[in-house]
Amino acid sequence: MRLLNSVCRVIASAYSGVPVHIEEVPNNFERNSFYVTLATGSSELKNINVYEDDPIFQIIYFAKRSEANQVVAEKLYEVKEELKRLFLLKRVVPVIPLAGVKEKPRYAKIENYSDDVRVSEGALYVKITLNFTEDVPVEDNYELIGDVDIETKTVTNG
Repeated sequence: MRLLNSVCRVIASAYSGVPVHIEEVPNNFERNSFYVTLATGSSELKNINVYEDDPIFQIIYFAKRSEANQVVAEKLYEVKEELKRLFLLKRVVPVIPLAGVKEKPRYAKIENYSDDVRVSEGALYVKITLNFTEDVPVEDNYELIGDVDIETKTVTNG
């Protein structure tokens, strides 16, 4: 959900006032809106404390229709180019920090990007694959039982 929200934040920051629906399009949605969902993804354990996610997100832009129930293709191509600028050309998505956790700024790398304008539907379909590595919190499950004297290499009980 963290990466999904991060993708939505990028879109919302560039399209103020345009609704961005997550995971579900409401029944009464209005055009000139976005729909973003996790299409598929995989995770790979890198070591005992680190895993790597490669989720694929689908972004659909629904262009506004005219009174004649038609979409101006030019608007679809404008949004297509803007999304390329926001995602493809930047090559990374800033990741929203975890609540209550102090961490340095993090980014998910864009591994793949594809788009498809469907004028007959009045929609633009974009798929992006992100690559994000996450550390698993590690608990200290040990107890100090002695100190090591490095010079003499002896252990003293404490």
